[in-house]
Amino acid sequence: MALRIRRLAASISAGIEEVVTKLENHEAVADCMLEDLRRGVAQIRVQQSRIDAQAKRTAEQLAATEADEQRWNERALQLADTDENKALQCVQRAEHSAKSAANLREQLTAHQATVDELGARIIEMESKLSELTLKRATLSSRELRAKAGRTALNPDGLDSANQLFERWETSVMTEEYAGGLDSLGGNIATDVLEREFSEAENQAALKARLAELKAGKSEGAS
Repeated sequence: MALRIRRLAASISAGIEEVVTKLENHEAVADCMLEDLRRGVAQIRVQQSRIDAQAKRTAEQLAATEADEQRWNERALQLADTDENKALQCVQRAEHSAKSAANLREQLTAHQATVDELGARIIEMESKLSELTLKRATLSSRELRAKAGRTALNPDGLDSANQLFERWETSVMTEEYAGGLDSLGGNIATDVLEREFSEAENQAALKARLAELKAGKSEGAS
């Protein structure tokens, strides 16, 4: 019994998933995913900018601390022979600056590594975003062509189109006949007469051209 229920539940779940897949608007879902990816890239860029600013401040603090260390060492040397007590205090200050500088170097290295890592991540995500954007445009175009082709090749659609144009042609011919059969007949007669004259004139022109060809041949032979 329990096995039957599990099978039924699995069948129902599969059916629901199939329906959802069929009803899914792929283009809209793709747009949402691309927007999420763009938002993710923007967030990482903001984070990278913030850490990069911290790295710059750390670099400035490091430069100042290193300068302090050098300055205290110079003072210690200046006082070494005249005031040993102050010279030792200067050495102590220099060592303190050296420890601070070491900590700042570690922080700067960590900041720079994070900035580089985020930069690589941004490049990767932007490349993927470009790839997916192109794929979305390509699939959208293919889907439109497929739908248009299916509509155009649908026999029912072709029959409907043929019927539409047949009805339109019938309507036009009805309007033409409504304009007067006498006028239409006159036009037909005129067309026949025009065609007879044209045929006679064309025949005469052809005979004249043939005569020219014969004359040219005779002159060449003599």
